[in-house]
Amino acid sequence: MQAELSSFIARAKGICAEDTRIVALLACGSIASGAADRYSDIDLVVVCGNDAYDGIMHSRESFAAKLGILLSSFTGEHVGEPRLLICLYDDPILHVDLKFIAEDDLGHGVEKPLVLFSRCKSIAQIVESGVYEWPSRNSEWFEARFWIWMHYCAGKIARGELFEAHGMLAFAREHVIGPMIARSKGLRERGVRRIESESPEWAAKLARTIPTCDKSGTIDAMLATIEFYKELRKDIAPQQADDKTARAVIKFIKTECG
Repeated sequence: MQAELSSFIARAKGICAEDTRIVALLACGSIASGAADRYSDIDLVVVCGNDAYDGIMHSRESFAAKLGILLSSFTGEHVGEPRLLICLYDDPILHVDLKFIAEDDLGHGVEKPLVLFSRCKSIAQIVESGVYEWPSRNSEWFEARFWIWMHYCAGKIARGELFEAHGMLAFAREHVIGPMIARSKGLRERGVRRIESESPEWAAKLARTIPTCDKSGTIDAMLATIEFYKELRKDIAPQQADDKTARAVIKFIKTECG
């Protein structure tokens, strides 16, 4: 682990140890997996005593400010996690996610955390015996959405809203193509994270789904996205492919965008 990350974590452990309202400090993400580098975020879970939870949540920015030179922070409602405080620190500049949970909420989540500090052995036991499940989508989820999203993209191209279409193609890479690439290799579905290193054989093909800032280039990227999806779908096909919708969308693309 990089020295800057180690120093920040050591300081956070010390501050948590001094605050009797906090029963444990956990790490998730690349810190927990041992894959952290100098560009990694620091994902920390602050476990509060049940009776102290509301008070700490109310003053969590003050707590965050104790950990370093806090430049800015905001809460995580945009990712469906209001318990999350997303922070940017300076000297060194670090992105730190602080998630605050009550002790009763230990033992479940998307990944098993690393215990950095705890006041009692039971914390480690609860973490070790917990239930963790990384979110993933099945083939039917992708099939039910992909063609509708491509129709939306085509409509925006036809109207001349190219930047809106670019956003839709980026969305499709993040929520369909990237996860399907990861699934084909038995990896966690994490959008397009680390595809360059984990799936280099797909990287050049994925690059073709990135449009240029003109209509023809945007159409080419959309068609490349569709072909990529159809190729990936062969690996783990849905029980029933929605060929009727697919044909209608392709016809619309040829009529309105061709």
